[in-house]
Amino acid sequence: MAKRRLHRDPLRLHYNHPVMRFSRFAFPWALSLMLLMGGLLQAAVPPPPMAGNSHARVHVIIFEDLECPSCAQWHQKLISQFLPQFGHSVAFQFHDFPLPQHTWSFNAAVVSRFFAVRRPELYFPWRTYCFAHQDQITPDNLIDKAAQFAASSGISRAEIESAFGQMDLFQAVETDRALGEKWNVQHTPTIYVEGRQKVEVSTPEQFVAAVKAALAEK
Repeated sequence: MAKRRLHRDPLRLHYNHPVMRFSRFAFPWALSLMLLMGGLLQAAVPPPPMAGNSHARVHVIIFEDLECPSCAQWHQKLISQFLPQFGHSVAFQFHDFPLPQHTWSFNAAVVSRFFAVRRPELYFPWRTYCFAHQDQITPDNLIDKAAQFAASSGISRAEIESAFGQMDLFQAVETDRALGEKWNVQHTPTIYVEGRQKVEVSTPEQFVAAVKAALAEK
């Protein structure tokens, strides 16, 4: 389970990829200004798609980091067990919570939000791809991997690169992370089952029991 670790440069993640290096002087100032404005700014991009039944009264809220090995294990259980078991009666809602010690998770989340807007059907497959290829992705090859992933869908490398010039995509990821901080998220994955009450779970057994209890309360 990956935990938060502070570092001295909170903007470091945004600029590891060569695409971002050209704007090291102008872009950090602009992004910092946006973050300082906080609640005055709203992300222009829509929320990402939900999995399962989007109209369900029971929600599973997941804060995850695409570079987190524990999140990858959780994601595999989600696909193989929890979605088949509860997908018809539960809405699964995902939030990005990229951790500062991870070198490419923030940028991968930006790509994730780009796909959610540009081609929503690629949103979940991209996240699954990231989890399955964590040992192969680096800050320097992230865009190459995303371009290879999306090539068969007609999305060019140039389009993916353009995501890093769209401030609303960065702000959407920051909004997710701010929500996690508001809820005192300390590690990934952090998973809540929300019915009449919000219950944090950390094991598959707790998760199944909490979902069943929330469904019984409907």
